[in-house]
Amino acid sequence: SDLAFALGGVDVIVANLPYVPSATIATLAREVRDREPLLAFDGGVDGLDLIRRLIDDCATRLRPRLLALECDPEQAHPISEALLNGGAHDVAVQKDFASRDRVVTGRWGREA
Repeated sequence: SDLAFALGGVDVIVANLPYVPSATIATLAREVRDREPLLAFDGGVDGLDLIRRLIDDCATRLRPRLLALECDPEQAHPISEALLNGGAHDVAVQKDFASRDRVVTGRWGREA
C-alpha cells in the first residue's frame, strides 16, 4: 500500500488523486465518465482512500517540504485534519477561480 515506493526523498508533491466518492461516480457528466478509466475517479467510500494513503506515506517516510492535494470543496476540512494528524504544519486551503476550496497544502520538516 506504499504509494511512494519508487520515490526517494522529495521536496514537493503535487497530486490530483482520485477523490470522487464511489457512490457518486454515476452522477458525473457522461463526457467526463467516458473519457477516463474508473481508476481516475474512484476515491473509495468517501473519496479519500488514496489521499489518506499518500498523507500516511508523507508522514512516515517521505516528509516532503510541501504536499498539495486537489480535492472536492467538501473534502478540504477532513484532508486538513488528516494532514495535521500526520504531523504536517502550515496546513492551508487554497480556493479555485470560483472561490471554492480546491487545494489543501501541508508541510513537514522545519516550521517557517
